[in-house]
Amino acid sequence: MSKEIKISVIIPVYNTQEYVRKCIESVLLQSLEDIEIIIVDDGSTDNSLSIIKEYAGNDKVILISKENEGQGAARNDALDVCSGKYIAFLDSDDYIEKNMFEDMYLKANKYDLDILICKYRWVDTKGIEIIGDDIEFVESEIIDSDKCIKEFFTSNTIGGFSWNKIFHSRLFKEENIRYPTNMKYEDIPTVFDLIINSNRIGFTNNKYYYYVQRPGSTTNDLSVKNMKDHLLAVEMIGDILKKRNLVMRHEGEYQYYFLNNILDYYGFNYSNKDNIQGIKFEVIKNEFKSLIKTHYTKFVFNKYFSSRQIIKILIMRFNVKQRKKLK
Repeated sequence: MSKEIKISVIIPVYNTQEYVRKCIESVLLQSLEDIEIIIVDDGSTDNSLSIIKEYAGNDKVILISKENEGQGAARNDALDVCSGKYIAFLDSDDYIEKNMFEDMYLKANKYDLDILICKYRWVDTKGIEIIGDDIEFVESEIIDSDKCIKEFFTSNTIGGFSWNKIFHSRLFKEENIRYPTNMKYEDIPTVFDLIINSNRIGFTNNKYYYYVQRPGSTTNDLSVKNMKDHLLAVEMIGDILKKRNLVMRHEGEYQYYFLNNILDYYGFNYSNKDNIQGIKFEVIKNEFKSLIKTHYTKFVFNKYFSSRQIIKILIMRFNVKQRKKLK
């Protein structure tokens, strides 16, 4: 009789030759024995595939090599063949603590959780923590999807990342949930869809995951396309709410989330405007002005925005109108 796979670990890889070995090694060294590691090379053009092939002889490793279609498609290919009770995702430039999956599996299995969420460390390429984490979970708390949706929209505690969570495989199988393709930020709508279909969601305050900030990563890709993909991902959440007939129940919360993402993404680009490659910051600024013009009244009347935030939005809206009159 074959042993039960407790966790399937999915690692999509694309041109991360400098980081992928450390990532794979951190999974092979896990204290939890009954795991499978599905590594999907997404048409890498560097030496990543050669490095991955060094691990192909390990009985825990399943290697998939394919033409480049993006991270969403790579994850979907792995989901089609995985067999674990729970599913975890790693980005190939990140790495994890040795006891991550054993600790998380034991808690998720004990309390029959659909999703278990852990904390993480933002680190540079040398492993030095660069951003503090003031989030504090209530570890004894198990919440339902409705409460988790509210937290997802109105706080920074849940997050649209796949990699700091483990998911019960039935969420993917029974609901046929898959990642959207041909876009970045594909995690955001997928994680939200998984949350909607969950009944029991738990937390741990342990920082098991090392989220590496490196040049060229999605979060550091400063471009108009990246901004549009980010906003598209947020809009897709609205589509999921409609599909599940939950628009009225979470309308104000989702509106706050949508508008806040507009502000946050523009703010990130503005603070890095001198480093934007291949596109003038003016284009991003004009995109932002257009969004403010369309949605500014929603900012003013949304109860989740502070007075200080609303004043900033009104100033932005006034400036846009004044500039239009002067032309």
